[in-house]
Amino acid sequence: MAKTKIKVAFVHPDLGLGGAERLIVDSAVGLKELGHEASIYTAHYDENRRFPEVSSINVHVVGGFIPRTLAGKFKVRNASEGSLPQSTPSTKQSLLIEVCFFPVILLNTLKQALLTSIQCMYIAIYLCFLCPYSFDVAVCDIVSLPNVIFWLFRKPVVFYCHFPDKLLVRTLQADAQGHGRTSPSPVLQLYRFAVDFLEEYSMRFASVILVNSSFTASMFKEAFKSLRSVPMVVHPSVQIAEEDSVYADDLQPDELIVLSLNRYERKKSVEIAIEALAKVKDLIPNTTFANVKLVIAGGWDARLAENREYELELQEMANRLSVRSKVIFKRNVSDSERRDLMRKCTCLLYTPPEEHFGIVPLEAMAASRAVIACSSGGPLETIEEGVSGFLCEASGEAFANQLRILLLDQRRARQMGENGLKRVEALFSRKAFSEKFEAALMRALAMSHRDFREAVASSSPGSDSKHKIT
Repeated sequence: MAKTKIKVAFVHPDLGLGGAERLIVDSAVGLKELGHEASIYTAHYDENRRFPEVSSINVHVVGGFIPRTLAGKFKVRNASEGSLPQSTPSTKQSLLIEVCFFPVILLNTLKQALLTSIQCMYIAIYLCFLCPYSFDVAVCDIVSLPNVIFWLFRKPVVFYCHFPDKLLVRTLQADAQGHGRTSPSPVLQLYRFAVDFLEEYSMRFASVILVNSSFTASMFKEAFKSLRSVPMVVHPSVQIAEEDSVYADDLQPDELIVLSLNRYERKKSVEIAIEALAKVKDLIPNTTFANVKLVIAGGWDARLAENREYELELQEMANRLSVRSKVIFKRNVSDSERRDLMRKCTCLLYTPPEEHFGIVPLEAMAASRAVIACSSGGPLETIEEGVSGFLCEASGEAFANQLRILLLDQRRARQMGENGLKRVEALFSRKAFSEKFEAALMRALAMSHRDFREAVASSSPGSDSKHKIT
């Protein structure tokens, strides 16, 4: 019996260079390899900031006229894109001002989450009502409000939850206070309450919900207590490293390259890598440290103030710790340069704590490189402690202790890299990922609109039934 060919429409707010974008691109490419049709609909797409595989996918820019900022000054961002803007200290005087000027302050606290949601909802309406191309099932991520639109138009929709936005916001708020920034104002907290409610409410309209790790599945349950549906874990995949042109020509063959690969966002805690470099200096011979270089590379967007600010903060930290000459900063490295850096490095330092999954450690393992990561979140599922890498607490000292071992024992570093490659081939191949994703799409297609209504009803707080994808 011939396999059903599915037409899939992916809805993603900004098709750039990040882990979420990597997953969307891999999903579309994998489905095409299985014989299905896949197109991506996005509000922003830059040819100069994309993964090379995007060239094989139909990308449609829809809703780009909806602004990401208001009047060029009300810069807004959601939790998936970095730190939160903070208000002045909450005193009786400031609270009185907020009450008196509530409409103005409310406008000023409009977040990118809201504008991004509007963009994605417009894309959903376009697909259901205006788009000249037909589709069988929609796939959304990051923004859950489009689920409602697709449900109203009787279109099955699969929602991929990278991590609950409401929990990311709590982490960012704690991080902001830790860096000396003030707490959110009462008005901003009221705004977050409304956004969090909409996120949880709209999540129940998805036909099928996917998450990227068992850790995220547990956080999903904690965040959305009113939902009874149990999401399916579909780990992201990674391609085995390929030989191609050499790009990192500013690195010398005899150098011991330590790599940090993340977007320039504070939640990635890249400062841990710089602190580890400064501390490992006292743990290894001077002759060895003389050959060590730390390369900090990743996505950098001039539109985002946090990217610009955080890069400067990291450079200032490197100066303060007297290791600036040992640190190389790179922005928006190409896919080929990314692979080249992986091949040339001794190991990868993956510094984000409580990361919901983390595709970068898998990329390093696919390139046969050892990984040092925080012992929390997704890396607990991807890295085998002491076999393909080390897991440690989120501190420069802890990372330095493990880094010392790999810098002084290159044979062990290579063995860990080889073990990592075997682990990726066995558990995180694109074929395995694509087949699980295809199964989720088939299940969504098999649900009638009556099934949708029953699923929504069963997700109400008063329902005791649970729906699990098997």
